[in-house]
Amino acid sequence: MLDAACATLDGVGMLCASSDPKALRRYRRAGFDLVPAYVAEGMVDRALLPTTDGVRAASYDDDRDFVEEIAVSQRGAPYGPDLDFFAELGTPLFVTDTPRGRGYVVAAPHGAAMLGATTPQAAAALLWTAVAEATKPVEILWISRDQQWAVDVALDARLSLKPGGSVCVREREPHRLGPMSPYLPSGLWG
Repeated sequence: MLDAACATLDGVGMLCASSDPKALRRYRRAGFDLVPAYVAEGMVDRALLPTTDGVRAASYDDDRDFVEEIAVSQRGAPYGPDLDFFAELGTPLFVTDTPRGRGYVVAAPHGAAMLGATTPQAAAALLWTAVAEATKPVEILWISRDQQWAVDVALDARLSLKPGGSVCVREREPHRLGPMSPYLPSGLWG
């Protein structure tokens, strides 16, 4: 299945992998660079939640172009029907568009399902919003080396930080993914 998926990638692709040694070996042999990642998890003391001025509840219909513009700039591709999936589920969407930056977050019961922004400050405000909206223990996944803003949110929220798999990236000239920072990849939606 991986070979078939790689044949359709146009030279680029990204996936989130567990720590399974066999899977990591397979992904590397398929041409993916392995970027170690962390996971932050735990219960958040609600008294620690900061205010997130400039973040507002959004609409999948009205704010779709805004979200897709940032997704393309950060990950190199739009979400397309994945946004429809979250809209049908009624999953909360939040956006920010202020002088400190622009961005979006899809707030899942455990925290952020998808997050992209133009600055670390905007990304941190959006992540705090998703943490505040969480109805289950918080889990921030796929925090890689370029996501120190997410590490800071996790530590400030007093979440436990531990190794958590790899973000696997494959790029072939002339095709490139976006910078993926500030961005939190999703295991299911990239």
